[in-house]
Amino acid sequence: MRKPHLVFAVVLALPLLVVGLSTARAAESNLDTDPAKAATNQPANVQNLALATQLIQYGRVHKDPLAMIVAGQIKKEVGVREEKREKASSEGENDAQAKTDKTNTDSAEQILAEAKTLAQGRNDLIAIIDEIAETVTRGRVGGPAVTYDRVKARGIDKWRLTYRGGQLAEVSVNGDHDTDLDLYVYDEQNNLVCSDTAWGDNTYCRWYPRWNGTFYVKIVNHGRVSNRYVLMTN
Repeated sequence: MRKPHLVFAVVLALPLLVVGLSTARAAESNLDTDPAKAATNQPANVQNLALATQLIQYGRVHKDPLAMIVAGQIKKEVGVREEKREKASSEGENDAQAKTDKTNTDSAEQILAEAKTLAQGRNDLIAIIDEIAETVTRGRVGGPAVTYDRVKARGIDKWRLTYRGGQLAEVSVNGDHDTDLDLYVYDEQNNLVCSDTAWGDNTYCRWYPRWNGTFYVKIVNHGRVSNRYVLMTN
């Protein structure tokens, strides 16, 4: 005689069960942890572009034309496009350095021109530079997107990005060496999917989303002055 009451109780509990399943799904991380996928050798164009940025910084400090030549070659091969993006949010302290900020896009042509100046009449290096300059970019049309910006002193910049499920996602942040920067990537449910907190301001993250989704890139500046950086994404 109690079976109708049992059925009624189950019916009442179904909405709660559905809500519970929805909550569990919502909290699920948009990160594919399949080790086989993580080990695949998909072209890491953003990582290569980040390497080029570091070579440029090294070449300018040490007046090294070879470093600049390699950087220019990488930029030619990968291809790159500058993209204007709006931050999802930004906070921190203003400083005088930010008022004198100048944009430097560091195009392949500009880098190779600097390399030629540093070569100072070395015909062997100049011949290599000219050969690279004449090559056509072999990367995908447009290449990785780069955005130049500045994070305030003791500040946090947050960017909203979208990536496709099952495909390699890359983010790199390269600063101006004035402060230490940390990089964090969160999915739409605020799950941490990747981070780079090593000392310095050259950071890199790569991961495979499980489904098409939104991600938030957080850049944390631990310094007392602002830091000019380039954000690179594939």
